[in-house]
Amino acid sequence: MIDGRKQHRQLAILVHRAQEGDRTAFEELYAITAQAQYFTMIGKVGVDAAADLLQELYLVVWRNIGSIHPDALISYLNTSLAHQQALANLSLDDLRRKVSQRTGGDAS
Repeated sequence: MIDGRKQHRQLAILVHRAQEGDRTAFEELYAITAQAQYFTMIGKVGVDAAADLLQELYLVVWRNIGSIHPDALISYLNTSLAHQQALANLSLDDLRRKVSQRTGGDAS
């Protein structure tokens, strides 16, 4: 297991590489951070909506990778998560309909 300081440094290096266009570095960032973000989302919006919101969160990160300070990825993810939660609150009915269409039932 990587201690906190080493993991923080590893994330900063990966952010820097991703800012230079290294997609593999971004994939590594995702692999390291996505599970924790996913479980946080499950707690906020439920299992059915969490995967869609996770995808949207990392699209936001990819689009904004150039403006993320390499040492602040986790803070950025959590702030983005807060923004995504607000978006989810506005469009939760749409997400429920989408889930309902996938499952063939009522997602409310």
